[in-house]
Amino acid sequence: MAAKIHRWVDALTHERDEEKAVAALVSLGPDAAPYLVGELGDMRPLPSESVSIHMSGSFEGLSHYGPKVVHDAVTLVLNEITGKNFEFVYNGADPAMRARNTQQWQEWCVATYPDKARICSRSRLTRRDKL
Repeated sequence: MAAKIHRWVDALTHERDEEKAVAALVSLGPDAAPYLVGELGDMRPLPSESVSIHMSGSFEGLSHYGPKVVHDAVTLVLNEITGKNFEFVYNGADPAMRARNTQQWQEWCVATYPDKARICSRSRLTRRDKL
């Protein structure tokens, strides 16, 4: 599952694949949560700052957001597949909010998936992070 999630998270950064990647990540369901939490360190910019997602709890069924970086989009997916929400970063956020969001998701993940604690706690470094 990790490799599939990496591919879809990478696809978030390509304009032609962004919406499809969000839908594919949501379709993986709650079992993907630890791997997605491990992707929250990805701060690459998104090509389009507009994402529409079919939200299960939404009145209209389709919600629209403006995530700025991969972290924001992954958080949106995590909210949909787990029903959990910590910091509201779906429409962009500052680095401090994203750091708090990551910490809260990691704590939740370790408590919820103790056998995947190492996956929950890792932070994926991207090419952008290494610069």
